[in-house]
Order: sequence, then C-alpha cells, then structure tokens
Amino acid sequence: MIMLLTAAQAAGGAPGVLIDRIAAVVNDDVITLSEVEAAVRAFEAEGQGQADRSKLREQVLNDLIAERLLEQQISASDVTVDDAEIDRAVQDILRQNEITEDQLQQALDSRGMTMGQYREDLRDQLLRLRVIDRNVRSRVSISDEDVREEYERRTRNLAKKEIIRISHILIPFDGDEASANAKALAARSRVIEGEPFAEVASDVSKGPTASSGGSLGEVDVAGLVPEFKMAVSQMRVGDVSEPIAVQDGFHILVLQDRRFDAGEAYESVAANIRDQLYQREVERQMQIWLEEVEAASAVERRL
Repeated sequence: MIMLLTAAQAAGGAPGVLIDRIAAVVNDDVITLSEVEAAVRAFEAEGQGQADRSKLREQVLNDLIAERLLEQQISASDVTVDDAEIDRAVQDILRQNEITEDQLQQALDSRGMTMGQYREDLRDQLLRLRVIDRNVRSRVSISDEDVREEYERRTRNLAKKEIIRISHILIPFDGDEASANAKALAARSRVIEGEPFAEVASDVSKGPTASSGGSLGEVDVAGLVPEFKMAVSQMRVGDVSEPIAVQDGFHILVLQDRRFDAGEAYESVAANIRDQLYQREVERQMQIWLEEVEAASAVERRL
C-alpha cells in the first residue's frame, strides 16, 4: 500500500532567502523540495533508507503525490465522519492499548498535541478508510482456490524463518550524538525500572510508531537492518536492548516474542492466508486506483 506520509511544512522565507523549490504540482497543490527532503530524513531515521538516495527521493516524491491525490479525492467526496464516530474510535484505541484517557492525554501532551488535534487526525484517518473502501475494496475478491494455491506455494519451501515481534524507541541524533545517547539511556532506564515500554515510547520516541507505543509488529529477522539483526540475535524474549546507532538516531528495542515458521496445516492457517491475500490485493488495487486518479489529474514532477 502507498505510504501515507506527513511531511514538515516549509518555513516562510525571510527577505534574501532562496524560495523553496517546487518538487511537483498536483492539480492545484504544490509539493516542495523541503517536504521531500523531510520525508527522506524520516525514512532514514527509521532505518528504512536505501543505498541510492536518489531512488529513495523518487519513491518519496511518488508517495507524496499519491498522498495529495488521495487528499483531493477525500475533499471532493461526500464522505463524512461525525463526532460520535470519533468518540468510538478513541474508546477503541484506549481499549486496544490498555490505557486510560489520562494516559492518552499525557502521551499527547508530551508530543505537543491537543486532544482536539488528535481527534481531527482520527477523523482524517476514518475519512481515508471510507474513501478507500468505496473506491478500492469493492474491487477485491479472494477465492478458496486463491488461498489453497498460496498455501501450496508457501509450503514448497519449508526453510524455517525466524519471526519476532518487537517495539522500538527512536531518539534522533539532531546534531548532538552524545546528548541523544544520554536521552536513549534515560529512556531505557525507565523501562528497566518497570515503566511500560509503550508508555515510554509514546512519551519520548520521535519515530512514526510512537503513537502506537513504538510497535513494529511481527517482522522477519532476515529483513532487518544489520544493526537490529545483530542486537536481536543476542536477546531473549522480554529483553530491552542497549541504544543501537542506526542512520540518524539511537534505537532501543524490546523483544516481545520469537517463533520459527516452518509451515502449518492448511486448516490452521487458511484464514490468515486469506487475510494476507486480501490485504495484498487491496494494496494492489489501491495502486491501480491511484494511477487512474493520477492519469485523470494534472500532475507535473520537477525533480
């Protein structure tokens, strides 16, 4: 699925300062070079950078264009989300994360966000989901034959994969590596002393996953950056890593689960495979739909 990015807005230029370059024009909206660079830095800070930075910039620009197109589709639609639905979404988040309203408010305060801003973010997310449902999910259908074929494809090669569930805290260098290391060590100490990792992550992490307690979900160890791979190889479930320097920041990992996937009976995995195939097809149809929207729009890339 496209990465829905939130890029930093370019600051207004003072007299004598070069005006920000235009990276792309999407109908009547402009994407600036500073937005692209901010998004690239965010990916690099999360350890998701590429060796070829120019390719990463191209990928990020394409994602920002897709984001603008989606925002424009939302604005042009008649889809709405009322306050009662936002209330239910907040309660769902509290229940899923096992936190109170006061704890949520504390997490928002630490990130300089008001409850009103948070609720508007939720409204935007729900609007996105509804527009995607209307234009994309109606195109998706997964048959029993699709599920069986995928199961057989997976079980042809039964090499064991190490799957782990991890969360992380990111403290960016911000030009002062020593200070960042001290902050990372302080965050780790809070966890070691008994404070829930998710609360510390929500409080101090500067990564995109901070609002979800730093959760990275289940990941294949083989796909981790080398620094993470080395760290988790020496960890047991429940361990909290020392600060790990990756790209532009220090990361603290907590290993929450580890399993080895060597294949299971069809009946036990069919539902999960169907969900995965469904999500994969949603992502594929989402890309097709956005390409159709772009083809019908005035989009000019200037990078």
